[in-house]
Amino acid sequence: MTSVVSQRIACFQILLGCGALASVWRWGEAANCNMRGSSTCICDMDDHSGFIDLTPISNGGSNPKPFFTGIKGNFEYSYNPCTGYEEGGCKNNNAVCQSSKASCGRQPGAKFDTTKNPPTLTYYNGDQPPFPQKRISTISLVCDEGTDHKMETKDDPVKSEYVFTLTSKYACVQKNPPPPVTTQPPITRPIQPTTTSGGHTKQKTDNPISLGTILDLCVFFVLLSYFTIGFAFMYVRRGARGSEAIPNREFWIALPGLVKEGCLLIVGKVRRRGSGYESL
Repeated sequence: MTSVVSQRIACFQILLGCGALASVWRWGEAANCNMRGSSTCICDMDDHSGFIDLTPISNGGSNPKPFFTGIKGNFEYSYNPCTGYEEGGCKNNNAVCQSSKASCGRQPGAKFDTTKNPPTLTYYNGDQPPFPQKRISTISLVCDEGTDHKMETKDDPVKSEYVFTLTSKYACVQKNPPPPVTTQPPITRPIQPTTTSGGHTKQKTDNPISLGTILDLCVFFVLLSYFTIGFAFMYVRRGARGSEAIPNREFWIALPGLVKEGCLLIVGKVRRRGSGYESL
């Protein structure tokens, strides 16, 4: 009986460990930034943490000129973050132009990538010759609240990719504005009567706390009590110190291996079930 209880406790601890590892992995992911409508220089973070907007450092209008000019490298570059422009041989919604002769990327199809550090904004479909691929330009967006705008270039294209660095306060993720304050009275839900098994009627009210929230709180307090009481017991009764005072320390050290073995066991059973049919 004791062995069965120990096995069940071990399985429960393994499940808790798997949930914790999954949560850490999810929290470690960087949020993506999705283009806002047809804009090529405004994107919204998909975790609703804010947005990036480069329009203050871009020229617009019916016949826009590049906002950044005279970007020095082995060549001279110009750049307009949001709106396509024409300059010499750079035409057709050009975003980055080299020496007024060749487009190094155009506005349509521009893409933010906020999973990189620093985030990048890439323009595709530039002019092709003399490279076998069409030129593209990648702008690294360096957030600096103390800098209005500064543009630099590495000017060492690899496989027709040009790399630039834009340092600006507008490259920072801006927080979403708070929702407007309304003066409308709060909406109240009607109380619905329910009938008990004895025929008596009682009022049914909405519960603002969901079942999932209650379960999460229960698991949290169980774990908190487990570690608090276990640590105190190991410290006072057994004289353990440091990491030795962690309850079931050997189990937590072995947890990654147990999770791996459990996953391999499940995969093995699924595979055996899928291949267990015999021909008649």
